[in-house]
Amino acid sequence: MATQSGELVWGEYQVLPIQKVVFGPGSVATLSAEVERLGIRRALIVTSNTLATRTDLVKRVQSLLGERCAGVFHKTVQHVPRSVVFAAAEIARQVGADGLVSFGGSTCTVTCRAVALCVAEGVTTGEGLDRYKIQVVNGRPVHVPEVRNAPMPILCVPTTLSAGEYTASGGVTNEATGQKEHYRSDKLTPRAVILDPELTLATPDWLWFSTGIKALDHCVEGLYSPRRQPMTDALYEAAAARLFQYLPRSRRDPRDMGARNQCLIASWMAGVNIPNTGMALSHSIGHQLGGRFGVPHGYTSCVALPGVMEFNREAVADRLAVVARAAGVATARMQEDRAARAAVRAMRGLVVGLGLPRRIRDVGVAEADLPALAAGVMLDYQAGNNPRPVDKQSVQDLLRAMY
Repeated sequence: MATQSGELVWGEYQVLPIQKVVFGPGSVATLSAEVERLGIRRALIVTSNTLATRTDLVKRVQSLLGERCAGVFHKTVQHVPRSVVFAAAEIARQVGADGLVSFGGSTCTVTCRAVALCVAEGVTTGEGLDRYKIQVVNGRPVHVPEVRNAPMPILCVPTTLSAGEYTASGGVTNEATGQKEHYRSDKLTPRAVILDPELTLATPDWLWFSTGIKALDHCVEGLYSPRRQPMTDALYEAAAARLFQYLPRSRRDPRDMGARNQCLIASWMAGVNIPNTGMALSHSIGHQLGGRFGVPHGYTSCVALPGVMEFNREAVADRLAVVARAAGVATARMQEDRAARAAVRAMRGLVVGLGLPRRIRDVGVAEADLPALAAGVMLDYQAGNNPRPVDKQSVQDLLRAMY
């Protein structure tokens, strides 16, 4: 968090305990050495059913781990339902896992984080998990319970751009309420991340592109966060510029390793800032679209981000001008409001150009569900970080405009 007065800036930048990020084509070859460095003797791989049954990549990861592989859990589900967390935690206990390898998207990483919490704290029921969720009032966190014991280490090998690897928090869906509830502890931060673009070739195009928009969502909401600071500004702008350039390039040539590598790096550059700036309204809407209606994680940003940018435009025109510049718009002689409008157009154009859904109706949500969606947004802990104050009515009006 930072405060500014002219050239004087006061604040702090939190560096989470991610010990190492290895990146570049072929970098997955370092997996065994990283697992050994972390002292993991029995690693449980947590991955998706698609990667496990439709590719040979999970077998490749198993081979790299060798005798240190204790098993594979491949029944992860997007938005991480509690029942899946408890099932994975039970498998981890059964195989005596002392470390977790997340292989896939943020769903796998957040599942690992929740499993590590459950195993460390002896959680086996919903009532037990309730003791660790962030308590929220009017969109603001009022209590963040701490994890008391040391969780097993987590190592991530992501195949999407969602960037769940670089934070200490994650959302788990309470199936009884449809609410996506959040948990946070520095102890749950992954220790190492391996970014190998060659492993992303099996990622479906829609997932690669939509999680790229999710990475841009991190950039935009971080750039206009009330908690932004010089360090976060620099990384978010540079990450956004890479994504605007290299996402379309990766569509034109899906096997362009340079483009995929740069997208992974951009996701990393944006992701490490999230604990410092927090996210805002687009993410709060996205959490509810996902937890309540099963909308894929990346798609939630596609339908929410441009509309939220427009909603916030008058309050943060100067910050959206930075987004326009990152998108390649010649902003030098533009007034801030004109540049901000250009940023919204650029984001909408990118979503459409990548062949992604752009309105809430496009992802299967009924208009009658919007009031419940708005109510859920006000229970999300990131809504209070939005630069323009929100209430249930303003959110509901925004959702209708985006529908």
